[in-house]
Amino acid sequence: MVDLEALEKEQSFGEFFSHALDIRPSERNDYWKTMVQNMGESLLKSFLSKNRLERADYQQMEELAGWSVLKSNEFFRLKRQELAMRWFTQCFNEDATAGSPCWQDVVTFWEIDRQEPDLAGRLLALLSPRFPLSAPDVENPAHRARALVTPLFLLKPVIRSPLAELQCRKPEVQQVVWESLRQEWLNNIKGKPFSTVMSELAHRDCWPALVPTAHAQWQVGADTDTLTLSYLLLKSQQALTPLEKDLFQVHYLLGSPARGETFNLAWNRVQELAGLPLQREAIMDVLKKWHPLPGNLFMDLDVAKRRTVARHLQRYFPEYLDFYARTCVDFFGGKRRFPQGNPATNCHELFELAGREKGLLPTATVETFKLSL
Repeated sequence: MVDLEALEKEQSFGEFFSHALDIRPSERNDYWKTMVQNMGESLLKSFLSKNRLERADYQQMEELAGWSVLKSNEFFRLKRQELAMRWFTQCFNEDATAGSPCWQDVVTFWEIDRQEPDLAGRLLALLSPRFPLSAPDVENPAHRARALVTPLFLLKPVIRSPLAELQCRKPEVQQVVWESLRQEWLNNIKGKPFSTVMSELAHRDCWPALVPTAHAQWQVGADTDTLTLSYLLLKSQQALTPLEKDLFQVHYLLGSPARGETFNLAWNRVQELAGLPLQREAIMDVLKKWHPLPGNLFMDLDVAKRRTVARHLQRYFPEYLDFYARTCVDFFGGKRRFPQGNPATNCHELFELAGREKGLLPTATVETFKLSL
């Protein structure tokens, strides 16, 4: 203990920490703890005073971070976070490739830290611009750490905690949660219920913050998977509007619908809409803004299903088929400008179907389309 006192007085950090644990556990009293904590604080201060950090500085700090006596020291913990952020910034500025050792530094740091929300946000802000620039090769051992460091890796401890309600209100966090939910759901090879996928990903208090994001998908239109995800999320939060429910069912029939319960519900709802002109008008007001317009049905490989569903739509919701066809005519006939390209991507398939199914489209529209080609 006398030797440690002398080393502390001399601020001989290397030798002090090399021998601090020589003291028997039974003799590590409050005096020893105070001495170690003071030296830990002083060491990090000395590192922070440097213009440029060395990897050995960071490694020494991380070795000491595992000591229980320093883990409990608030000053050491805060200075460690500050020093780590400085090191990561310097390290990635010098080498942000997928094989950079900086990624392993992040992994080990984050796995043993207290993973606080503010720190997660700072790490995400630092690393996000580097994710697309250093995509890992998962088969390369040197890239394994890079493959582990994703936005979800940084945020998962936060969004699964009771603090999730506050953190999930942040746009950058919402984006990560939404994309992660999409991937988890699409990769759900075990067929887990949607509620299970949600509960495994984030705390239940996180999900209400995603409701506006899910609502927004119906205003601009999206791919089938995204709209289905939006539908399931809104349904789970009891936030699904009647219009969104109708849009989902109409969109389902216009996709490549598989026979089953959802197909039956959508089929029956479209039939009900025949007597509800205001609802059909509201649906059309939204669908007209989508790019692309839903229409994979027109190229479905199941010819019988394609013909049957198209006939059902023509009978009970002809406005959509007419609008899709007129959009095709306007695009190929040059009657309107389409800055984003043709939103009706299956024009030829629709008019080919109309040629087989008499009365599916107005004769004048079919003839005009032929002349526009």
